[in-house]
Amino acid sequence: MADAPPPASDDEAPDPEPQQGREPDPDPDPDPATGQDQEADPDPGIAPAQEPESGPDGEPEPVVVRRVERYRHAFVAPWSRRRARRVGLVAAVLVVLGPVLGTAVALLLIPSEPGDVLDVDQDRPAVLDVRGTIRSIDPVRGEMNLQLVVVRSERHDPDADTAAVVDETGLLTEDLTLVVNDADGRTARTLAEGGPPGTVTATLALTGSRANRYPVDRYKATLLVAARTEDGDAVPVRLSLRSSEPEFTIDVADATATDEAAVADLRVGRRGAVIGWAAFFVVVCWMLAIGAASIGWTTVVHGITSPAWGWGFLIGILFALPPLRSALPGSPPSGSLVDLAAFYWAVGIVALTVVAMIGSWNVRVRRAPSEPDSPAPRA
Repeated sequence: MADAPPPASDDEAPDPEPQQGREPDPDPDPDPATGQDQEADPDPGIAPAQEPESGPDGEPEPVVVRRVERYRHAFVAPWSRRRARRVGLVAAVLVVLGPVLGTAVALLLIPSEPGDVLDVDQDRPAVLDVRGTIRSIDPVRGEMNLQLVVVRSERHDPDADTAAVVDETGLLTEDLTLVVNDADGRTARTLAEGGPPGTVTATLALTGSRANRYPVDRYKATLLVAARTEDGDAVPVRLSLRSSEPEFTIDVADATATDEAAVADLRVGRRGAVIGWAAFFVVVCWMLAIGAASIGWTTVVHGITSPAWGWGFLIGILFALPPLRSALPGSPPSGSLVDLAAFYWAVGIVALTVVAMIGSWNVRVRRAPSEPDSPAPRA
């Protein structure tokens, strides 16, 4: 019988057999240094870190992180504390300074009294002063309403042939006829003898645009004022205009004044705040529509269950857009530029998204009644 071989020493211990086919530990212990799983695969959506390359002098070159990757994961990966602190600080400053700056700008730029549109010609003598105030502008009806106050001129011309029609106390010594190019047809107004000239109202026609071009509609208007005695003699007048209209700017393109009449050509347009708010409304409509369409695309095309808040978001948009549209300054009519540019599209996209999501769910519940929200993946 052969002798058994002597036991191997520790130095000559056989190598352990290779463990082939060993499956990875499904629940590996975390690495104590990093806190991450030792055998966990990296996130497939994030590019792996690149090893620094050596430069010409042997020093490692810094790895340049591509901006595309940073933008790609900006709203996916959690923010660092440093970035969150920066953004929070900026947001806090804007929240505090925004109302303060807005109030200061409003107090400085918004006049406390109606703004002057046409200043009176101080160098021109006359018999009567006509002080007009633009009360309202209605682009839908194409009208501008004014109030005209007729008084004795501050620079009364005693050498005028009709200077005696008004005395030093401001009362008329004879009947006068005030002529205004009123769009309603009341072009001649009689100012009775023995009293102050008084106040009249007039309506001017707006031309050059339509209200459906809101908010970039611009209009033209012409104001003509003249005064006549009973004998038909012209009474020299001076014209001035002011505006209390909050949504429009009124500029004078041309103004002429003679002893026969005073004429002013006006240009009317929307204020910058109105145009800015309308543009913001267009942007909001498209942003909400794109957000709603993205939820519908993920649900219908990719077959992923829509989030619980998605239905409330979509229904909320449908009920929120019409009030936002009605709150636009100036109440633009239906079919305006903002409707064709954004509002109709946004409502239609959101409504079709809701219908498509409901239809997709009905199809899936028929094919997989037990799991309608977990359809089989596409081939």
